[in-house]
Amino acid sequence: MAHVVQSARRGRLPFWTRVRAVFRTEWNVLGGVGKVALLGLGLSLILGLALGIGIPSSVERSLLNAHMDTVSSVVEGLTDRGLIRTADGTVPDLQALDEAIAADFVEIDVVRVKVWDASGNVIYSDLAELIDQTFPLSPHLAAAFRGVPRAAHSALTGDAHLTERALGHQWEFLVPVTGDSGAVVAVVEVYEIAATFHEYLSSMRAWVWFGVGAGLAVLFVFNVSLVAANSRVLNRRREQAERLLSDLARAQEEERSRIIGALHDDIGQPLYRVLYGIEGSRSQVDPASPVAAELGRVAGLVRWIDGTLRSELGMLHQGLLDRLDLDARLARLADDIRSESRVEISLKVGEHAPLSEVAQATLFRAAREAVTNAQKHAAATKLTITVTRGSHRTILDVEDDGTGFRGELGLGLATTQSRLEALGGGLRVVKREGGGTLFRAWVPDEERGKP
Repeated sequence: MAHVVQSARRGRLPFWTRVRAVFRTEWNVLGGVGKVALLGLGLSLILGLALGIGIPSSVERSLLNAHMDTVSSVVEGLTDRGLIRTADGTVPDLQALDEAIAADFVEIDVVRVKVWDASGNVIYSDLAELIDQTFPLSPHLAAAFRGVPRAAHSALTGDAHLTERALGHQWEFLVPVTGDSGAVVAVVEVYEIAATFHEYLSSMRAWVWFGVGAGLAVLFVFNVSLVAANSRVLNRRREQAERLLSDLARAQEEERSRIIGALHDDIGQPLYRVLYGIEGSRSQVDPASPVAAELGRVAGLVRWIDGTLRSELGMLHQGLLDRLDLDARLARLADDIRSESRVEISLKVGEHAPLSEVAQATLFRAAREAVTNAQKHAAATKLTITVTRGSHRTILDVEDDGTGFRGELGLGLATTQSRLEALGGGLRVVKREGGGTLFRAWVPDEERGKP
């Protein structure tokens, strides 16, 4: 009995290869309801993360824009009163501007106000020591002189912001002042303390995440319960299908045994007596007479019937030997192919989990169907049968070098697929890139179906 036994050493496989194999197997196990439930859970998780991040960010941006509108209105009022000249961007009366800013920003927690000209000179500040000092323009300040207002968290970098750094987190507002010619002649820079807002935002963010987390937790429990219930249903169906297939196989074996006994006892033995009677009658007549010739012809016909009957009984009896394990059945199949045809066949059976009698019979029939199709329809000259252990399943591969799969499942393959799926397994037949066909069938391990 020629076959090669290979040990399946899964530890040698790359980590991500094993992870993908497990994922594909478990994904196939879930069924339609389980897949929809997991997809719904994944989409809900993405939506929850988007809400948890998006809601606080949206609120913060809305508040910044609202404060920007307030600061812009104050600056517009200052220019309307001539406290900041739009003609040249100068400040004619520092004390009057200081009083106006103190009055207009009384409801805003402002800690610093500066008015810049395009050369980087501070022409006004509520901190007198900064007035008439020149600093390099920051990128945001330079953008403001190009007409781009800014409302964002303050970076507080550079020498111009030494006094503000000790005041904690702040908002920065840059409001361009447009001159009569349409060009930006000055930029008003306002810093506002953001500690109170951040406390409010942190509290809101915590409540948002709590709500999102609680919703996701409830959804997760619901989906897990749904998947578990679906798994139990699939497991019951698989066990029921396995029992039905087992009962069917047992009934077939009993019927086969009854037919063998009936043919042997009721037809085979009387046929022998008929042959002996013919031979006895033939011995009593003249060998040269026509009667002897006719008796010889009838005896030959009886022998032919006897030979045909013996052949059919042998085939029926061979079916009773299917109680062998999967390895032995495949080895016998390979030996039969070698003795009956010129097809070159190799068998590689690796270690696999224990399988029920029905699962072994189903895999063997799948292999026999694949081999028959390769010989009959694909004109294959080389066959390779491989049995390996996957993640929670046993996989049977049959590869050939024939003309390739045409994409349509015939009656035999459709029946094979139905039997495999009834056990929780599956079937995949594809055309190989290098030519030929890959036939892959699998059945789950005995403990796989338990939720």
